[in-house]
Amino acid sequence: MKNIVFIFIGIFLLLVGCYSNSSNEPVKEEKKTDQFSLVIEGDKKLYQEDENIQISAYLKYIGEKDIEFTSEPTITIVIRNYEGGNVIEEIDFNDIKTTMKKEEKFSQTLNGINLEEGKYDAFVQTSPFSVDSNQFSLSTAPINFEVKN
Repeated sequence: MKNIVFIFIGIFLLLVGCYSNSSNEPVKEEKKTDQFSLVIEGDKKLYQEDENIQISAYLKYIGEKDIEFTSEPTITIVIRNYEGGNVIEEIDFNDIKTTMKKEEKFSQTLNGINLEEGKYDAFVQTSPFSVDSNQFSLSTAPINFEVKN
């Protein structure tokens, strides 16, 4: 009988440990085309209310030859309240150039974001832009995270 109790306690602790580890793992979403990869990443899924949140995003050129934008993209990170859908933050990238080489990235990292208790999501999107005669407008699926007391 004692063995069954110890086995049950061991399984319970294992399950609790797995759950808490998964909430501290980074989260990532990516949208790929034949020429571009748009990525948003969060450093973890669960934060305490006084903890700084870090979110990074980038647009990477994965084509073969150097390109010049016919119309430049505006790239924006959006953070929303998950339940109401209200936009909490919108941050534009500030390093956009008119050209890109293979494997080059335009990136933005948000550090020190403090949010109230609640559930949130974040995604990155571009305005419509063009390279030669090709038109692009990209958006990632959202990453979800939570802030607790």
